[in-house]
Amino acid sequence: MEGGILIELAKANVRPSLLRFAIEMEKQLKRNDHKGGWSDIEDPVLLRYLSHKIQEVEDIVQYETSSFLTESDIKVIIKKCADIGNYAMMIADNHSDKEDGDK
Repeated sequence: MEGGILIELAKANVRPSLLRFAIEMEKQLKRNDHKGGWSDIEDPVLLRYLSHKIQEVEDIVQYETSSFLTESDIKVIIKKCADIGNYAMMIADNHSDKEDGDK
């Protein structure tokens, strides 16, 4: 199945940067599989987690320009941005069944 998804992504001409980001998001989700899913987590809780991750990224980049970030800083930024993407995805996913007027 995974190979089929990659073929579909290639056919859809998905941007390489988006694909790399999506792969990092999936890595982060797999690292946290032991926590269970997110379908029972309310939006305010997910938004609080999302805001916290945004603040963590701001704390790293606020006082540093890109030329002063270490390799370790960059890895942390990428992981935290994947977390941000995942929390946003979780909120969207929890509402996806309400799409098309099912609200």
